[in-house]
Amino acid sequence: MSVPSGERAQLRLTAQRFALELSDHQVEALESYLGLLLRWRAFARLVSQRQTRADIVRKHIADSFAVVGHVAKCRRIADIGSGAGFPGIPIAIALSDAQLTLVEPNRRKANFLREVVRTLALKNVDIVEARAEEAVIEADAVVSRAVWPLVELLDRARNLVVLGGLVVAMKGPTIETELAAFKLDACGFSIESTKLYGLESGEQRVLVLLRRQRST
Repeated sequence: MSVPSGERAQLRLTAQRFALELSDHQVEALESYLGLLLRWRAFARLVSQRQTRADIVRKHIADSFAVVGHVAKCRRIADIGSGAGFPGIPIAIALSDAQLTLVEPNRRKANFLREVVRTLALKNVDIVEARAEEAVIEADAVVSRAVWPLVELLDRARNLVVLGGLVVAMKGPTIETELAAFKLDACGFSIESTKLYGLESGEQRVLVLLRRQRST
């Protein structure tokens, strides 16, 4: 599948919005990833059939880039409920020194992720085909993109992230409702910060950064 004209510039500009500078090798890896997404999406239900490569960059790749700066100092990062590989694959491409573990229970999606790792020769990525609550991982940071309500995410993440480690929840603008629905302190986490940002589509996103304070 040919790469659309201007895609490299779009990838670089999207990265620059989040203070990232991509090398030629990183851009080529992202282009290959986009090609695999389009070839596999019907088989593994990865992204909407209506979305173009440019749409995927504007929404899914941009969303993933928003996380990179917050986990850049973490050596072991777990993406739970990884699905099509967002945000884990773009993070792995951007942070080659970090070790990424992508946790995905769906067999077809896990096989897609394995194909991405093989094709892109991502030596810093492991795939765990399991439910998040069954995975055995010690991570400095856990990231997840709108898979579970926050309380359920933290229930899964507490067994995967080390004490003092970071959980990055990628959420929509209704996160305040979730935060008001339960006692955060009872989960053993504290909120470090929340970051609001917008996508080119006009959609609003929020990153909730939580620090694991104690065992519960």
